[in-house]
Amino acid sequence: MFITAALIILLSAFNGIEGMIEKLYSDFDSDITIRSEVAKTFPESQIDFKALSIIDGVENSSKAIEEIVVLNHEKKRVNAVMVGVEESFLSFSKMDKHLVEGAGFLSKNDTEYGIIGASLLDKLGGFIPERVGYEEITVFAPKRDAKVRVGSNPFTTRRLSLAGRMNFNREVNAEKLIVPLSYARDVLNYSEDITAIYVDVKEG
Repeated sequence: MFITAALIILLSAFNGIEGMIEKLYSDFDSDITIRSEVAKTFPESQIDFKALSIIDGVENSSKAIEEIVVLNHEKKRVNAVMVGVEESFLSFSKMDKHLVEGAGFLSKNDTEYGIIGASLLDKLGGFIPERVGYEEITVFAPKRDAKVRVGSNPFTTRRLSLAGRMNFNREVNAEKLIVPLSYARDVLNYSEDITAIYVDVKEG
């Protein structure tokens, strides 16, 4: 009787942990991620997105640009992973369910916004105002093919307003900044290159 009870408790605990891990990790991480085997980036023209969208089982997709950047708020600076995505990513990552503060959008009235990891914003000493305005940060992105010389600036800088703060898991919360794909293209000077395609598939 005791052995049976112990097994039931143990299996229930594992099922609970499995469910928690699945919820925390699978919502942010796409079901399938497409990357280049030979380079960090690749032209989006190499992919037939129309053909991709009609593959049986594909629910949605998003082009993505990922890059390590430096974020600045007042006197604090931290490293982060900037992820430029299309609006569709917010839907299949269930962003609204993982917001701690603010709103889950990347553009509004022709203005671009970011959604930042919960603990990443804490490192910057920032917060999301409840009623008036948006928190602002400065993004320092490495210039493409820039040569480091004395007196030269290897970074492109852009201001960014934050619409919301997200809570997925420790890694995402501490490292990720979600921005519109167009913002990432601009700050990194990518014309049509992307680093990945996130693919969301249907249940089952």
